[in-house]
Amino acid sequence: MGVKFIIANGANDTVSGTQLLEHWRSHHAGLVGEHVGPQRYAVTELVKPQRGYHGIATLHLRDDQRDVLSPPPPELQADPFYDMIGVRTVMEVTEHVIVDGEPVPDGFKITAFVRRSPDVAADRFFDYWLDIHAPNVAKGLEATDGGLRYVVNHDTEADDDAPFHGAVELWYRDGEASKAHLGAVPEDGFNAMCGDSLFMMGQEQVLIG
Repeated sequence: MGVKFIIANGANDTVSGTQLLEHWRSHHAGLVGEHVGPQRYAVTELVKPQRGYHGIATLHLRDDQRDVLSPPPPELQADPFYDMIGVRTVMEVTEHVIVDGEPVPDGFKITAFVRRSPDVAADRFFDYWLDIHAPNVAKGLEATDGGLRYVVNHDTEADDDAPFHGAVELWYRDGEASKAHLGAVPEDGFNAMCGDSLFMMGQEQVLIG
């Protein structure tokens, strides 16, 4: 089944977001490929920073690699990339592919980090997300010209007070398709179950896999 990590990074006040992303692409990603060996590694560069984040990585590993980042290999720890980071969020998630479409080069991606409201039980939250909300989102995506792919990621091991409890990934042909789709998703009660969530827009580049 494998392991998936979603990692969002933002530059600290010693470097710019552009510098962080450039080092990420040109140096850090190569170290990840060489010393971690992921099955798939992609980085989404955000159109504009959100709460200090500049980019989001998705990392797919084999089951026997689950602990490879705890701690990271010495070659990664020596990378100045980590000294450039200000804000960072790491989630180990269970992936649910809802609409299995193929992203396009230079397409548009929305990643939403979702937080569960503390007054909602975890089991109810994750079940409602998959059984009620995800089909509504999927129906609208499949009816949208330029709607491509939809993945739900659950961090079921996160504590109640964790910053986020999962993430949504949505791929589109372009930004206009995303607007058309999101404007057509019906209100189904899921938003009332969520706490402070975060929507981030950008372009994804698959570096490995």
